Amino acid sequence: MDSFDLGRLTDHDFELVCRDLFGELLGVPLELFPRGRDRGIDLRHTDAAGASTVVQCKHWQRGDQNGLIRRLVREELPKVAQLKPDRYVVATTVGLTVDGKERLRDAFDPFIRSTGDGYGGRQ
Repeated sequence: MDSFDLGRLTDHDFELVCRDLFGELLGVPLELFPRGRDRGIDLRHTDAAGASTVVQCKHWQRGDQNGLIRRLVREELPKVAQLKPDRYVVATTVGLTVDGKERLRDAFDPFIRSTGDGYGGRQ
């Protein structure tokens, strides 16, 4: 199978791809919001009982795992703690190692349920 260069996408295009992909993976329709201050919500699904899943999309063309995790913890974790979603998923173009996924899960506990809720790009 041919690989696709995610670096060719804009931030918004990456969110569109993530909406379609994660909608299929999670089996739910995901809301996508216009560009601008998003309170830490790039994509969201809220069910009839009020349970919410938030997908954060980080498109970094030249980013590295350590910088991404530091930035997520510094900038996104306070927003997530305030939102209190039932599930928080991170999708990024940055490659994530096993250790990186564990660091994300531990930092965002209980919102990131497992290391499987961190999706990184290939390097």
